[in-house]
Amino acid sequence: MKLIRHILFIFLLTLIVNGCAYNNFEELYPQTINNNPCDSSVASTYNLSVKYILSNNCLTCHSSDVAYGGVVLDNYESVREQAQKGALMGAILHKSGYQPMPPGTSIPQCQIDKIQQWVDANEPQ
Repeated sequence: MKLIRHILFIFLLTLIVNGCAYNNFEELYPQTINNNPCDSSVASTYNLSVKYILSNNCLTCHSSDVAYGGVVLDNYESVREQAQKGALMGAILHKSGYQPMPPGTSIPQCQIDKIQQWVDANEPQ
């Protein structure tokens, strides 16, 4: 009887460990992260494209913790507000009257295009 309980315990323990060990977020939810923001097959939405681009190019200076110039770009509402004012694309495109962002460089054109598509589509989340 003890042997059966011991085997059953090992079997259940193995199921529990193996059932949880390989849960990879990107594999379970492939549409929530886009590691290639220039992928034209992926819709230009905040969650699938814009968030990733801004995370890699802007959040060092424009997170809620830092907020240089009073600009926060770490949440949908704040980014959408900047987009609707024209400030997001003005800064990214280095337009006259806007502080060029990122300073001293530019993000790749395909990423700029992706953000512009998002703005043109009325900033879908």
